[in-house]
Amino acid sequence: MKPHQISAIFLLMTVLLSSTLAQNANGPENCCFTYFTGRLRKDLIDRYAETRGDCSKPGIILYTKKGKEVCVDPSDQWVQGVKKRLDQGFFQ
Repeated sequence: MKPHQISAIFLLMTVLLSSTLAQNANGPENCCFTYFTGRLRKDLIDRYAETRGDCSKPGIILYTKKGKEVCVDPSDQWVQGVKKRLDQGFFQ
């Protein structure tokens, strides 16, 4: 192999590896594919996070005080109430 071919292969491998690592950094673990259909008591919830915009469906991840993560539908009234309560508590 000629030196420029080796350089081209090395560059291609670097680009592919960088792309793979970047995709894994924002992998599907940050998306909701199904929603929890029940309700959680508000006093069990510590915080929440909205899923990324490139997920297949919108979602809210609720984090419980015991470290569990629960995906819920952001359009549910009770979820909006939880978000509001947590946001108000944060700013007081």
